[in-house]
Amino acid sequence: MALHPGSDIAVSAAGVRRTSAFAIWTAIAGLTLGALAAGVARLFQGGKPAADLTVTSVIVFVTVSVAGALNWWLLITRRRRVSAGRGALAGALTALLGYLLVFQVSHLVYSLASPGFYGESLADRFAGGLILALVTLLFSGWFMVPLLALSGALLALGQIALAPGMERALTPRLRSAAAVLRGRPLVLTMVSGLLATSLFIISLGTWVWTRPLFVGDLVATPAPLADYAASVAAINDQIAAELANPELNQLCASRLYTPGQRVERVVVFFHGFTNCPAQFVPLAEQLAARGYAVYIPRLPRHGYADRLTDNLAGLTANELVRFTSRSLDLAAGLGAEVTVAGLSAGGTLAAWAAQQRDDVAQAVLIAPLFHIVGMPPFSIRPAASTILATPNFYMWWDNEARERAIGPPYAYPRYPVHAVGALLRLSFAVQDGAERRPPATREIVLVNNDADGAISNSATAAFGALWARNGAIVRSFTFPADLALDHDVIDPNHPEQRIELVYPILIDLIEGKNP
Repeated sequence: MALHPGSDIAVSAAGVRRTSAFAIWTAIAGLTLGALAAGVARLFQGGKPAADLTVTSVIVFVTVSVAGALNWWLLITRRRRVSAGRGALAGALTALLGYLLVFQVSHLVYSLASPGFYGESLADRFAGGLILALVTLLFSGWFMVPLLALSGALLALGQIALAPGMERALTPRLRSAAAVLRGRPLVLTMVSGLLATSLFIISLGTWVWTRPLFVGDLVATPAPLADYAASVAAINDQIAAELANPELNQLCASRLYTPGQRVERVVVFFHGFTNCPAQFVPLAEQLAARGYAVYIPRLPRHGYADRLTDNLAGLTANELVRFTSRSLDLAAGLGAEVTVAGLSAGGTLAAWAAQQRDDVAQAVLIAPLFHIVGMPPFSIRPAASTILATPNFYMWWDNEARERAIGPPYAYPRYPVHAVGALLRLSFAVQDGAERRPPATREIVLVNNDADGAISNSATAAFGALWARNGAIVRSFTFPADLALDHDVIDPNHPEQRIELVYPILIDLIEGKNP
């Protein structure tokens, strides 16, 4: 067996045992890299597959294993040259290519199982997979690239040490990298490009994970209207302006229900993300019949007649804070006590009001959006940073039906990821405030749904525990899983709705009763 100059160990191709050893180690390397990638994917998904991204552990394992074995064959087996450096290159290349391949394979699998899953053409599916790959590469690539590079180096050392017919010494004669690569411009270009890409991804990912998610500017100065007539006039002017806007859906204008005089209790409902005030109309009517004044403001950039509008792409956390504060200011003159309630993203707005506004007597958070479901808490803030640091793009609520999805006719069928980042940023503003001081609202009601697959109930419970430790009165109610309720338990136009069961319970909670 002859040694070639440089740090690589050359192994003669003669002999079935040596050829078999290389083949076996190609398979071992591929399977090892695939298993590590699947493990990291589950780590960042909180131990379960991310349904919204259609990526399962099996797809990650199979795709990365194939990519890893192919890279090992190209860099080591085909050349019959093994070294820690070649193993590291194979591992890093597998990590970078894995992100690009996993989503393409996922889209292919799901499009075959359900035609039209990610668009009407291969180009649509490829573009969608590429965007998701780049975002997740920034989110977890900083960890995956060095991990698989290190794993590849260790696998190469193991191959040197354990495979039959190979050099047993783990430290071959070393020469400088320049000497090894001299006269090999193609290899030098590949190695340099891979190193530069890896360092860029690691540096950018590390920056995203460690940079502060600034929330200090998410405050608004209260200016409540104390007069009933002023509140009614201001809200009616807002409603009239919305109805006069031809771009808005007439069903989605803000709503006001009042008996014509100042009342004891007012309820402000914040509707859900991509929905509109029509979502809460039947519940508001029931409360109005019980003597409440009810105000349902339209969230910024929601309720447009064009359900595929791009207007929602510009939504920011600062905009949501200003909207929430202004809505409470307008409602203040309607009655003596204000209850703020919201579903999902509306629950996040209600949580901000609970933390910031001492003129709110009660906050009812219905399945509030605090964290991304299926992701561990340690990764949520970096996820928000990643979302806001990468180019904006849209995702469908129903990847198969897309704009034809069954549901409320006024709700948007897709959403921009930057808007989700804005909501997460707002949730961290609430969390950071709750860690420093008690909430301004004296009573907070948390409404969970054990069958909810859209938000994290554990995150809601953590917020409740934080508030309770700081002296707030926190009450909780959970709809059991066997009711099989959807995330949207409010909208009467939502499929499989059970408002006849949900509404009475919510009214009891608002009135301070135990359902």
